Amino acid sequence: MKIDFSYITDVANGRTELLVKLLKTISANLEEYPINMQNAFDKGDYMSLGEIAHKYKSSVGYLGNEGFTQLLTMIDQIRDEEVVDAEETKLFLDEVINHSASIKAQIDLKLKEF
Repeated sequence: MKIDFSYITDVANGRTELLVKLLKTISANLEEYPINMQNAFDKGDYMSLGEIAHKYKSSVGYLGNEGFTQLLTMIDQIRDEEVVDAEETKLFLDEVINHSASIKAQIDLKLKEF
């Protein structure tokens, strides 16, 4: 999944130090949140999984990647379900994990520009 840096660049408003700080924070989240999500899934703790997905969605919202945000929304919504389809949730989680690595690589490459 390709990300669009224009929105986060606009948020930083020409302040390179702020942009770097934001990108580093998001990069760290791209490493941490997928691990936490996998751990919650492995424990069958779908409430925590949804809560982490909700936080994660907020973290990556600056990256202009609607597809990734939509995946996180689908996992976030399991908190509202009485019965969770574990197989479907695992498919979404696997996609999130794979895309997280790709997005992190793009951010880390962008950080090398500074």
